[in-house]
Amino acid sequence: MTKKEYLEDLLRASGITGVIYESLKKMSEDEGSYYAGILRGSDKPVRAKSKRTYDNGAVTMNRVKLYDMETVYTVVIAEYDEEHLEAHLEAFFKTISKGYDDGNGNWVGVEAGEVDWVDEKDSILKAKIAVEIPVTFTYGIYKDDVPVDKIEGKPEIGMEKE
Repeated sequence: MTKKEYLEDLLRASGITGVIYESLKKMSEDEGSYYAGILRGSDKPVRAKSKRTYDNGAVTMNRVKLYDMETVYTVVIAEYDEEHLEAHLEAFFKTISKGYDDGNGNWVGVEAGEVDWVDEKDSILKAKIAVEIPVTFTYGIYKDDVPVDKIEGKPEIGMEKE
């Protein structure tokens, strides 16, 4: 599951049924007052130096963590009144988890930041009121190596005559 898919699922689970945009330009063109957006912010890679050895019984492998990553998305929820927006915001925070498995056995941590309330007079968005929530994903980028001396048996190299 990608980070964007996770946020889309989170918005749908918190009651958003309208359009979910992926760019500020598209959101600013929307004439309605009820929509959401997922805007990619930044990636921050930091070189990591950890190495672990795993043995699953058949093969021993080394897992090297190449980078510690932080990716920030901004989630925008726009509504036509404050009461409905507060209901969506509360549902969003009830639904968000500490993290999830990315499908490859790796943990992705999820942390929501400080909520910024935006009034229609203070924004290019046409909604009456909106919130912007920075969501930070922390995860690692790994490389798995199986050392040649740990592979059981000898590879057969050669050509056969036909």
